[in-house]
Amino acid sequence: MIAYWLAALRPTLFAFLITVIASTLVMNVSCACGCFFSATFNSLPMAMAYLVPFDYILMITSGAFIKINTLPTYLAFLPYFSWLLYGNEAMSIAQWDGILDIRESFVNNLFILISLNFAACSNSTGVQCFHTGEDVLTYYDFQMNHLYLDLFIMMLLYLLFHLLGYMSLYRRAKNS
Repeated sequence: MIAYWLAALRPTLFAFLITVIASTLVMNVSCACGCFFSATFNSLPMAMAYLVPFDYILMITSGAFIKINTLPTYLAFLPYFSWLLYGNEAMSIAQWDGILDIRESFVNNLFILISLNFAACSNSTGVQCFHTGEDVLTYYDFQMNHLYLDLFIMMLLYLLFHLLGYMSLYRRAKNS
C-alpha cells in the first residue's frame, strides 16, 4: 500500500483498488502455476527446467517488453496465456483511463519521468509523444474495455492451474 503512493501512481480509490486486485490476482495465479508444475514433475530440477522457459515466454509476451501486435503470427497465441499481460493491461487501464491531458494531470505530482518525456517531445521529433491516457494505452495495444475481462481471465487461469495441479497430483498419487 505504501509502495503505491511512493510510486506516485494515480491517487484515486478506483485506480488503487484495481491495482491491488490485479497485483493480488497476478501473485495468486503465479502461485497456482507453481503448484501445477510442482505437482506435475517428480523432481525440482525437472520442474525448473520446464518452468523457467515457460515463465520467460509469459514475461516477454506481457506487453512490457514487446508490443503485442509485433509478434509473428505463429507466436500470436502466446500472450493469451500470460497472466502478466492481463495484470499489466488492467493496471495500465487503471492508471491511464480518463487522463485527458497527461501534462496537466501529473504536473501537481512532480512526475519526473513524464516531465522528461515532454522535454524530449518538444525538442525532438523521433520520440513518441503521449498527450492523453488513451495514447499510452493505444501505444501498448491495450483496450480500455478489457479491464473486467482481464480480471476475470486471471481468475479463470487461477482455477485452471489449480485444477491441472490437482489432476497431476491425483495421477501421481494413483501411480505410486
